[in-house]
Amino acid sequence: MSTITTKDGTPIYYKDWGTGWFLRVTIAAGFLSAVADRFGLWGPPGAANIDWGAWKPFVDHTRLLTFYLPQSLAPFAAIFATLAETVLGVWLLVGWRTRIAAYASAALLLTFALSMTFAVGVKNPLNYATFTAAAAAFALAVLNTSPTWQRIIVKRASDKRDEHQLVSVGAAQSDKAHRQSI
Repeated sequence: MSTITTKDGTPIYYKDWGTGWFLRVTIAAGFLSAVADRFGLWGPPGAANIDWGAWKPFVDHTRLLTFYLPQSLAPFAAIFATLAETVLGVWLLVGWRTRIAAYASAALLLTFALSMTFAVGVKNPLNYATFTAAAAAFALAVLNTSPTWQRIIVKRASDKRDEHQLVSVGAAQSDKAHRQSI
C-alpha cells in the first residue's frame, strides 16, 4: 500500500491503481466488446444493439470502410483489426506496456475514425465516439502510466544552492517530494 506523508508527519494510506487505470479499462472494454460482437458473442446479426453479430458482416463493413485498399485485402484488414483490438485490449486491461498500447490504440482508433469519416461521413465516428476514444488513448499515452521508477528533476526550496537535484521516484513519491519542497 502506498502512503503520502503530510508536513506534520501524518501518513495517508491509499490504493495506487496507477495513473489512467479508468482510461485503460474503458478503452480495453471497448476493443474487447467490439471483438466479441464480430464473433456473435453479444447476439446474432440483426438483433437489437448488435453491429455485426458474425464475422461476415464485419468483413463486409471493413470492406466499406477500407475503400482505399484493394477489395481483396478487406478480409486481411478485418483480421488485422481484430488481432490488434484483442492484443491491445488485453494489454490495456492488465496494464502491460501501457504507453505503447495507448499510442497504438490511439493510432488504431484514429485510423478507424478517419476511415469512417471518409467512407460514410462524420456522423458515424461521432455517434460511436471514435474520435473521443482516440483522444482518450492519446491522453493515456502521455500520462505517467508506467509503474517503473522515473527520473525527475526536483528543485528543493530548502536548498540554499540554486540547483536541481535528480531523484528517482515513482508517481506517488514525486508528488510527495513536490509537496515537501513547498
